[in-house]
Amino acid sequence: IVNSPRDVSFSTFIGNPSLLGSRYASSDTPAQRHPVTGAWMPADPSPAQLREAMMLYTVMPLVSTPVRRAVAAFNAKYKLCDGRVPRSVLLYGPHGSGKSHLVQAAARACGALLLNISAANVEGKFVEKGGAAKLLHMVFEVAKDPAMAPVIIYIDDVDKLLPAGGGGKKKAAGSDSGPGRFKKDLATYIKSLTVEHSALVIGCSSEPWEADAKALAECFDKFLYTPCPDYGTRTKLWRTFLQAALAGAPETMEHDAPATSALTAMEMTSNTFGLNVAPPWRSSATSGSSSGGGGGGGMASGSGPGVTDMRALLSTLPLTPASSSVSGERPSHLVDALNVSALSSVSNGYAAGSLRKAVFANLTSRRLERLAQRPLAESELLSSLARCPRVYADDNERFQTFTDAVT
Repeated sequence: IVNSPRDVSFSTFIGNPSLLGSRYASSDTPAQRHPVTGAWMPADPSPAQLREAMMLYTVMPLVSTPVRRAVAAFNAKYKLCDGRVPRSVLLYGPHGSGKSHLVQAAARACGALLLNISAANVEGKFVEKGGAAKLLHMVFEVAKDPAMAPVIIYIDDVDKLLPAGGGGKKKAAGSDSGPGRFKKDLATYIKSLTVEHSALVIGCSSEPWEADAKALAECFDKFLYTPCPDYGTRTKLWRTFLQAALAGAPETMEHDAPATSALTAMEMTSNTFGLNVAPPWRSSATSGSSSGGGGGGGMASGSGPGVTDMRALLSTLPLTPASSSVSGERPSHLVDALNVSALSSVSNGYAAGSLRKAVFANLTSRRLERLAQRPLAESELLSSLARCPRVYADDNERFQTFTDAVT
């Protein structure tokens, strides 16, 4: 139940502001109206808007009691959110759109304790009579404890904890061992959180229409839609994932990671591009300078070359035959050789998680070794992408209908 947040941040939730968002919001054309109901349809939120909303709804209230009190006073004055600070947020959108990433980033940003009562995590646990209420009681008592603050209670697949009535699948979810047994008491415990409690409930759902609409309204104060990326964001995602895969970097990329030293950068570059040569200053750095005195000779112990010296050394290092797998090029040059614009166009309707899966499923260590013999082609990435789930027009219409219902 007690989890440690992953090493991610809001900066790794890739995407830029929508340049046409303000124009869309200030206009009203027939294309912006629902074809059946005639209601005006808002534009999908951009990644920048989602990052900002998560900071405002989750991080700032969690880390500051004065902020929570000020928000509660403002809402009470203008009769917003029943005159209280939001206690819960629901993120809904397609699989792989970054919902869990945002939760982990929020927990990481405020150093929160993450309590995971997701459907997959609680299924089969506390199945005795009264076990669901016992688990919820322990989780929320820990969340209310000032010594544990701040606390985020994470609920993935909310639609399984709050299933709508009817149907064999939903009856199974609400059985004695299914996650639906928490439906009865969850809203009561969420409402027990006050402005003095540095705790927040964040839920995620890929099929929110499968949940009980009334139960969702009782449990969650704010609803954030995480859509599939637009063209500009897809272009940035393709380039970021390709550069990380071609550089042999891990799948989770930290844009705000601390700068590496010259020695570390040299070793990373050597490993990435197959330069099977140890840094020339390694022996002199460990054995000390052979010349004693002022301007000459070797380097002193523990010192390293400057950036200019390192670049000069890199330019003189030879490539071994076995290390020419990436043709001696940097990842950005290899990515520039691909038609990223075409990849972004044909990947419309795929979530960010599908793009990452397509890249890393294709660029295995064996494939990286053979890049010199067989350069990377767009068709390889599209073949991997075709095996990933796609969001169709019917799914988008379902999300739009749900958005209309909750707003």
